[in-house]
Amino acid sequence: MKPDAIARRIRRVLQEDGRGPNNELARRARLSPSPCLRRMRMLEKVALSKGYVAVVNPAKAGFGVTVFVRLWLTGEDDLPGLKYFESEHLARIKGVRSMKTDIPLLKAKNASFA
Repeated sequence: MKPDAIARRIRRVLQEDGRGPNNELARRARLSPSPCLRRMRMLEKVALSKGYVAVVNPAKAGFGVTVFVRLWLTGEDDLPGLKYFESEHLARIKGVRSMKTDIPLLKAKNASFA
């Protein structure tokens, strides 16, 4: 199902505030409450709306700052060195709560743009 203008308005309002009552959602989406509720349930049924979540304020929740560090290694032989660097250097920095390393399994094809 491709969302129409009404579905997009409902989605936009829900993304701004998913906790509001149906009558407020209907008002902001420019619908009457019954059709609005029917549309919302249909969006949930076809999985256009997957759920409703709270957006957490990271600073107030004590999460501090997220830092992304990117490293390019010359080959797989360097992975033990990376593990050592993470455990012996990065993990020992005061304030580092946790670390996550992602290693892609596939490499994008290198091609010239000639």
